[in-house]
Amino acid sequence: VILDGFDELLRKGEEGEGFDKKEPMLETVSELLTGRAKIIITTRRTVLFDGDDFHQWLERHANDFSVVRIRIQEPRTNDWLSHDRLEALQRAGLDLDAMANPVLLSYLRCIDDEDFKSAAGDPDRIVQSYFEYMLDRERDRQDLRMTVETQADVLRAICADMIGKGYTAEERDYIVKVMLEKCSAEIEVSRSQYSASDKPTREEIANKLASHALLDRSVAESTKIGFVNEFA
Repeated sequence: VILDGFDELLRKGEEGEGFDKKEPMLETVSELLTGRAKIIITTRRTVLFDGDDFHQWLERHANDFSVVRIRIQEPRTNDWLSHDRLEALQRAGLDLDAMANPVLLSYLRCIDDEDFKSAAGDPDRIVQSYFEYMLDRERDRQDLRMTVETQADVLRAICADMIGKGYTAEERDYIVKVMLEKCSAEIEVSRSQYSASDKPTREEIANKLASHALLDRSVAESTKIGFVNEFA
């Protein structure tokens, strides 16, 4: 069994709340771990899995099951790209360390030498292709019926609000409110692309956009949403 995004189940509680409010969920998991059962839990980093209470919970079940923890670190460019390709991109003036993203690094790693040479000769196009790919992928990932150009306009509206009011991350409800107020026309156009029986509400479209791949929870404040990184 795979429990993908386990931290999302805990969203109603803040990170600082007591372990006793979250332990029942893990106890339910432990009840399923009988015989040869295996459960994979995926989650962002959370204090739930780092505190003393969690380790004490593990000790109580030491004879019932074993736990293997795997932490995925941020991607490093030299893990993905050969020395020659890194040098070529650096000569072209592209700061890959500022945008180390698996999607972009996979693209630069897998294209053949001729396509790579062309890409390195036009670094601005690499950046544009990356954003276009990410925006287009959201259409399938979230069944978001909104063009690449319109998605970009919505993200620019959020960026403009950030610049105007001097913040880099805000509560999800606020980000949704900004989109509903500043991108009402774009949201209505998107809604019109669905059939009458499947048509989402304006709030549902805004929440899809708030879960955009180029937006993520703030590293400093996990309840807030900002852009994925400073490059974006």
